[in-house]
Amino acid sequence: MPHWYKEFCKDIKKNKLPYDVRFIGVYHYKGVIVFVDFLKDTYLKKIVHNSSAHIYINDLFQALTNGVFHKEDMYGNHIYAIRGNKFASYLCGKEIGQSILFSLFEQFNQGFTFGQWLKVLPTIKEMEKANWPEWRQTEWPGWYLEYKFNRFTIDNSTSPHIIYTGQSNKGKQAGAFDFDIWFKKAQFYGDLKASDITATEAPGNDQTAFIECINMFGKFWYVIYEHETKKDSEATDYKEVRAYNRYMKKDELSYAKRLKTGVKFMKMTILELNRINFREALSEFNQGHQPDGSARNPKFMIKKKDIDRFVVFRYNYQR
Repeated sequence: MPHWYKEFCKDIKKNKLPYDVRFIGVYHYKGVIVFVDFLKDTYLKKIVHNSSAHIYINDLFQALTNGVFHKEDMYGNHIYAIRGNKFASYLCGKEIGQSILFSLFEQFNQGFTFGQWLKVLPTIKEMEKANWPEWRQTEWPGWYLEYKFNRFTIDNSTSPHIIYTGQSNKGKQAGAFDFDIWFKKAQFYGDLKASDITATEAPGNDQTAFIECINMFGKFWYVIYEHETKKDSEATDYKEVRAYNRYMKKDELSYAKRLKTGVKFMKMTILELNRINFREALSEFNQGHQPDGSARNPKFMIKKKDIDRFVVFRYNYQR
């Protein structure tokens, strides 16, 4: 995006000319055309240069699949990708690229505890009081996320579109996929993930089950909620760790260096993976062996540095 674009827009505004300036990219291949509207309001607030407007293959694919696709990139820029036969409707404001699924996640995010420090003991007590079956789990931030999401789906009757399926493994029926979300009307699965915001990777799922699922339903959503993390330092003599373990009737220093004593959720992203792109987004993770010496099934890991190529929805908490 050359520097003169910014000056041109300033002149239009300064002289109060009746023009609507848009930055439109045109992508075509063998007669297939996708237009991309790089919304100028976000780009013009920054220093423009010749590599400042990015579009990915998945964004073009979303436009071809859905007609109009909107996303916010990792820098806060807003982008619309539009299939050629929808461009006129888009310019007239008749096509906005909104999805009922994205609307439901927006609604959940508005009521979720973004930007608040959650302490381990009050949080697990909240889950215990609600009879959440996984309240005893040591990796409590992810289970708290699932607890709140499950409550949201019940309270808002989302079952025509979103069903929470992430019950404990004991309740799984033989042959059922062990994922958290079933998008009923759209007919595909997804999984909720809570991850430390500083981590470069997030744990994925069993490789065999994931590949079987994506081959059966065509696509898969990873819904990743990232949090800042606190752990007890030795200077406090593990005060919060000890309180937690006393409540759980465990050794006072159990999991002492690894227990998250506080988390603050700050952002979320939804990644859409399909049969073609999932190997670019995921890496292999060998879990080692079971206590009896047998090998654990290998899992995938989600490579965070690459996720902007696969993002279909993003939410950032405004401090």
